[in-house]
Amino acid sequence: MTAFIFFVPAVFSPVFFIIYWVEGGPAYALTYGLLMLLVVWAGLPLFFRLIMKMNYFLYNEKDKPSKKP
Repeated sequence: MTAFIFFVPAVFSPVFFIIYWVEGGPAYALTYGLLMLLVVWAGLPLFFRLIMKMNYFLYNEKDKPSKKP
Protein backbone atom coordinates (compact mmCIF):
# COMPACT_ATOMS: atom_id res chain seq x y z
CA MET A 1 0.00 0.00 0.00
CA THR A 2 2.89 2.36 0.73
CA ALA A 3 4.19 1.92 -2.81
CA PHE A 4 0.74 2.77 -4.18
CA ILE A 5 0.55 5.90 -2.02
CA PHE A 6 3.96 7.01 -3.26
CA PHE A 7 3.99 5.98 -6.91
CA VAL A 8 0.53 7.19 -7.90
CA PRO A 9 1.29 10.84 -7.05
CA ALA A 10 4.77 10.46 -8.55
CA VAL A 11 3.29 9.19 -11.82
CA PHE A 12 0.54 11.79 -12.03
CA SER A 13 2.47 14.84 -10.81
CA PRO A 14 3.94 15.69 -14.26
CA VAL A 15 0.44 15.36 -15.72
CA PHE A 16 -0.90 17.85 -13.19
CA PHE A 17 2.02 20.19 -13.91
CA ILE A 18 1.09 20.18 -17.61
CA ILE A 19 -2.57 20.77 -16.74
CA TYR A 20 -1.55 23.68 -14.50
CA TRP A 21 0.48 25.11 -17.38
CA VAL A 22 -2.36 24.79 -19.89
CA GLU A 23 -5.17 25.97 -17.62
CA GLY A 24 -3.44 28.58 -15.47
CA GLY A 25 -0.52 29.75 -17.53
CA PRO A 26 3.21 29.68 -16.89
CA ALA A 27 3.13 31.75 -13.68
CA TYR A 28 0.55 29.48 -12.07
CA ALA A 29 2.33 26.33 -13.20
CA LEU A 30 5.74 27.51 -12.03
CA THR A 31 4.31 28.54 -8.65
CA TYR A 32 1.90 25.78 -7.70
CA GLY A 33 3.06 23.11 -10.12
CA LEU A 34 6.67 23.22 -8.97
CA LEU A 35 5.54 23.35 -5.36
CA MET A 36 3.46 20.23 -5.95
CA LEU A 37 6.38 18.51 -7.69
CA LEU A 38 8.65 19.40 -4.77
CA VAL A 39 6.20 17.93 -2.26
CA VAL A 40 5.70 14.72 -4.25
CA TRP A 41 9.28 14.11 -5.36
CA ALA A 42 11.14 15.37 -2.26
CA GLY A 43 8.60 15.54 0.56
CA LEU A 44 7.03 12.10 0.24
CA PRO A 45 10.33 10.16 0.10
CA LEU A 46 11.59 12.02 3.17
CA PHE A 47 8.29 11.40 4.94
CA PHE A 48 8.36 7.68 4.17
CA ARG A 49 12.01 7.45 5.22
CA LEU A 50 11.06 9.03 8.53
CA ILE A 51 8.23 6.52 8.97
CA MET A 52 10.63 3.65 8.28
CA LYS A 53 13.12 4.97 10.85
CA MET A 54 10.33 5.35 13.41
CA ASN A 55 9.19 1.82 12.64
CA TYR A 56 12.73 0.53 13.20
CA PHE A 57 12.99 2.23 16.59
CA LEU A 58 9.50 1.23 17.71
CA TYR A 59 9.78 -2.41 16.65
CA ASN A 60 13.40 -3.32 17.11
CA GLU A 61 14.61 -6.91 16.75
CA LYS A 62 15.38 -7.25 20.46
CA ASP A 63 11.76 -6.43 21.31
CA LYS A 64 10.50 -9.56 19.57
CA PRO A 65 9.69 -12.50 21.83
CA SER A 66 12.25 -15.27 21.81
CA LYS A 67 11.40 -18.53 20.05
CA LYS A 68 13.10 -20.71 22.65
CA PRO A 69 10.81 -23.42 24.06
